Amino acid sequence: MSFRRYIVTITLLFILGINSSYADSCSIVLRGKIVEAQNGRPLEYSTIQDKGGKFSAIADKEGMFVIENICPGKYSLHFKHLICEHLDIEISLSKDTFIEVKLPHVDHNLSTVLVIGNKTFMLNNNDRLSQDDLESMQGLSIGRMMAELPGVSTLSTGGTVSKPMINGMYGYRTLVINNGIRQEGQNWGQEHAPEIDPFLAKEIELLKGPKSLKYGPEAIGGVILVNPVSIFNYRKDHVTGAVHSGFASNGRMGVFSANVGGRFFTKVPLYWRAQGTIKSQGNLKAPDYYINNTGYKEQNFSWTMGTHFGRFTIDAFYSLFNTSFGIYSGAHIGNLTDLKNTINGLVPPIDKGFSYTQENPRQEALHELFKVRVFYKLGAHQYLKFVGARQYNQRKEFDLHLGSNDVPQFDYRITTHTGDLFWEMEGHKNFSQQLGINTMYQANTFSGRFFIPNFENKGIGLFYIAQKEIKKFLLNASARIDYRDLTSYYFVNRDSMLSPNRTFFNSAAAIGAEYQVRKNLRIVLNVGRNWRPPMPNELYSEGIHHGAASYEEGNPNMKEEVSYKAELDVYWVAKEKFQVIGGVFFQKVDDFINLIPAAEPKATIRGSFPYFYYDQTDAFFRGLNLMFTWKPTSSFSLEQRSSLLWADDLSRNTFLPQMPPFRFGLEPVYIFKKLEFRLKGQVVARQYRLEPEMDFAPAPNAYFLLGAEIKGKNKVGKHVISYFIRGENLTNQKYRDYLDRFRYFIDRPGVNVNVGVSYSF
Repeated sequence: MSFRRYIVTITLLFILGINSSYADSCSIVLRGKIVEAQNGRPLEYSTIQDKGGKFSAIADKEGMFVIENICPGKYSLHFKHLICEHLDIEISLSKDTFIEVKLPHVDHNLSTVLVIGNKTFMLNNNDRLSQDDLESMQGLSIGRMMAELPGVSTLSTGGTVSKPMINGMYGYRTLVINNGIRQEGQNWGQEHAPEIDPFLAKEIELLKGPKSLKYGPEAIGGVILVNPVSIFNYRKDHVTGAVHSGFASNGRMGVFSANVGGRFFTKVPLYWRAQGTIKSQGNLKAPDYYINNTGYKEQNFSWTMGTHFGRFTIDAFYSLFNTSFGIYSGAHIGNLTDLKNTINGLVPPIDKGFSYTQENPRQEALHELFKVRVFYKLGAHQYLKFVGARQYNQRKEFDLHLGSNDVPQFDYRITTHTGDLFWEMEGHKNFSQQLGINTMYQANTFSGRFFIPNFENKGIGLFYIAQKEIKKFLLNASARIDYRDLTSYYFVNRDSMLSPNRTFFNSAAAIGAEYQVRKNLRIVLNVGRNWRPPMPNELYSEGIHHGAASYEEGNPNMKEEVSYKAELDVYWVAKEKFQVIGGVFFQKVDDFINLIPAAEPKATIRGSFPYFYYDQTDAFFRGLNLMFTWKPTSSFSLEQRSSLLWADDLSRNTFLPQMPPFRFGLEPVYIFKKLEFRLKGQVVARQYRLEPEMDFAPAPNAYFLLGAEIKGKNKVGKHVISYFIRGENLTNQKYRDYLDRFRYFIDRPGVNVNVGVSYSF
């Protein structure tokens, strides 16, 4: 028996053995939603506890919770939220039940609980990955996880680096918000992946509409929120935590993560949580060969502390993300002839077999975040928040052709300080509003060879968001103004210092309307104007972009982008068997900043590389995202997802390069007792909307990927074990992806089997 079959067999026996030992009599599922009594607003991260200590849960961003494996009987439930009154209820459970709980603000009369009854098929917006979804994806990067959101694809660099692309928008146009803080670190280039430990996330959410303006003007593409677990749900003198471990056959990847947290004291409680992750991967394997020098290592750590007393809530968060990874050495080529022969497939890929060793070229990246938040309750409906944060990013790049293995050819360090102040009024006569100010100071320094200059980037922004409920309508509006000041410092001919200064001032606004036509039909319309200033690498970069194995050149004369976007989403459930979620959007971007492939590669003293340059054009995007779910029985469902995008260069009357092609996915799902079986099929079409002279090689052919997943969850005493086995590219398909910057040199990885186990205590 092969090693891979042995792992799969042992894992299946382990899963089935645990499942068969579990008593089926305690199989009731309690689902519910916790909302604010005054306006029906979901109360995120509320806690639900059985006073007998048999179970507990935490509500998600929409106030939703699920508690499984409950025995029939009568229970005393305690519901609480940080800014609302607590509520105790008695409930008898004999079958699966859905409840809606309304909690009032402090100083208001208590409300009662509304038992709606059984609902096995609920209308939702599907713009969120839950904790259960993330658990079965452990071992993947945060960028790969984000690609499971509707309309999100992945811009990758080889098999180790990936970052999200929302409806064709990537880089600075897609804001990633980590624990409430804008993630910095891609200022050296748009291929750098978000430096976030996936095990920190409780959920990942795609944010649309006017509320996205809270985080800055750059969110032309969208905002992705990485929301962590709240520490304010721990019980006194009760330490809880979880241990996660996983293995992947391709690259022989191993990952281990653990977290632990609790609460001390009563009068002034102290909440705390600590977490750490280690991950190691060797060379990835394409169907026909090992991809040389694609090893990856990661070591992460974080802690959180907080307290609340009187009207104050204070917490602090620190995280350290540290990674090193190799870059496929065949992408760094000595002369133009060899480069062209490699792109044309005349030179075989470099295959030195499997190894965990990372050789040059390689990179080391570090991301450090420290955040303090102060929350003050002004009154029954008003709150004041201050959030201060410091981010430090460092990236070392080691060249293949020059220097030793231990001396980086350049070392970039960027420090970002932010301070945000918010005033909120919620729930007063079905009206909520938020006024805030964002400030930012950012400085970049480098040593070694030049690619991006030293710079100082200062900014200040003011925003206002309002929300009003009128019968079946939910109306949203927001407005924002921002000022940015960018000063760069670099030498010309090694003797003349230049310090160009660019200032930008512009505004953004958005309106949205949600209409609940019926209980099973909701329509959402968002329209907005947004903008973003050009970033330092787009203005002043010049030289070899080491991580992307390309030569890039900026344009110091570029103006800010201005975007006009309209999107319409429809959520519909028919007879509790069919659910359709469809969205269309139209977006025009004036002075769209684009990285364009040149006609010929670039020859340098360090080798020959594909040559890209930054330019601006007027662009027009439109697209369709569709999800269809059919659930004929309680144990079987069929899910379909597809996305289609058209992107045009209006100034040149041609197509925009580096846009995702059509994707179609189909997933049958079968639930047997405590196990979920899922088969995954995805078709990715060839990108035909591409002029031949716009790239160094034709777009790759279409391909089909087959995957499968088995996952489950069981209780062992008062503890929970979750487990999964996931197969990717099970047919060992040989393919290249159009959105992979290394598609000129190598194939994508072949078959991969992932196994993971989590234990919560």
